[in-house]
Amino acid sequence: MSDDVTEKRRKHRADVDQHIDVVNTMTNQSLGKVVNISEDGFMLIGSGEIKENCLYQLRFSFTVAIDGVSHIDLGAECLWWNETGAGEQVWAGFHVIDIAQKDRDLMHELSDDVS
Repeated sequence: MSDDVTEKRRKHRADVDQHIDVVNTMTNQSLGKVVNISEDGFMLIGSGEIKENCLYQLRFSFTVAIDGVSHIDLGAECLWWNETGAGEQVWAGFHVIDIAQKDRDLMHELSDDVS
């Protein structure tokens, strides 16, 4: 990740301990999995089609339920993406722009759990 991307980040992101699948709910296409998370953003690695400066309606599906919940829905904007060294996958950084309060609370809890 480039230094300018790191410097723009306002909140610390922590690595996740569980596999969190990310699906574009508009196309039902898997975009990848969450690598790290904060209460208002996340980075994923994936092979799905991801475009910079685009808005996405996403579902995070948890392998381990949080407070009995197995997924959350949110809207997010892709701020940047870079190909991995092998070029078969991409790293992508997202900013959460729309999320229900109950899902925001779970995302906050998840980011606290991994801090």
